[in-house]
Amino acid sequence: MNSQTNRKKTGLKIISVIMSVLLWAYVVNQGGAASGQNQTLVALDYRNVPPGLTAKGPEQVTIKLWGIIEKNTKIKAYVDLSGLEAGEADVPVLVEPGSGAILTRPQPRTVHITLTGQQEHVFPIAHQITHNPPSDFELLDISVSPDKCLVRGEPAILSKIDRIVAEVDLRQATDIFSQLVNLSACDVNGKPVGGSFELIPRQASIYAVVAPRQAALELPVTVVTGGILPPGFQVTNLSTQPASVKVMGKSSAVDNLTVVPTEMIDLTGKRQSFQQEVELRPPQGVSAFPARVIVNVTIGTRSEEQQ
Repeated sequence: MNSQTNRKKTGLKIISVIMSVLLWAYVVNQGGAASGQNQTLVALDYRNVPPGLTAKGPEQVTIKLWGIIEKNTKIKAYVDLSGLEAGEADVPVLVEPGSGAILTRPQPRTVHITLTGQQEHVFPIAHQITHNPPSDFELLDISVSPDKCLVRGEPAILSKIDRIVAEVDLRQATDIFSQLVNLSACDVNGKPVGGSFELIPRQASIYAVVAPRQAALELPVTVVTGGILPPGFQVTNLSTQPASVKVMGKSSAVDNLTVVPTEMIDLTGKRQSFQQEVELRPPQGVSAFPARVIVNVTIGTRSEEQQ
């Protein structure tokens, strides 16, 4: 009786093994049919990189899949670097399978990575104007805050960095102007430096003072007179002290000036020469230095022939 029972148990075990093999073959075939392929290329993620170290190694690995794979399944591959020190190491590739994947296997199963120490260096931040203010405006002052940037990375990369640049566009600036800009690392030729490094901070604030463009010229003074002298008298000479003055203002206004007029001097009833201090009358938006001059008016009599 016992021998008969044992034979039945053995038969059931054999049947179970056969069914397991058949089920496994079915799953494998179904996985290939559903996905159309049994492997995929996945980006390799470096997790738990020790502070102060930089990891270098393969960027991608191949993952073999078995099972009924959904179309939008996302497979994640990573290496755990916790506890490692600077140097080289072979670490296993771990996989987070997507939904439907019964079995996954990375190729290669281990990857060779290099952990290198990082250095820190402080660079001054230099502004770089990519576009100037409008043509009638000029930049009076500009500053960057903060004025220094900490760069952290591999020594080989840091050695290529010459300066940290904050690019600023002033095309819309017509007054006090501020802008938050990204920072970039440049080499001695002004070209961006690539590679794995960290900028602290990544951005800086630009503060600029823009004003209408000023022009300055030295121009002669012209005397403006009005009124009528008594009969038999005439103006024989007009002069000013100083003879010329400096003017300053918007370039569009100053560039068109040739002389600076005085306020009008009334000659009505004048029979003898005189001096008079008068104000200058430059156009609006233009200032004259000095703002007042002394005018010398020489008056003489007319001869009978002139009369």
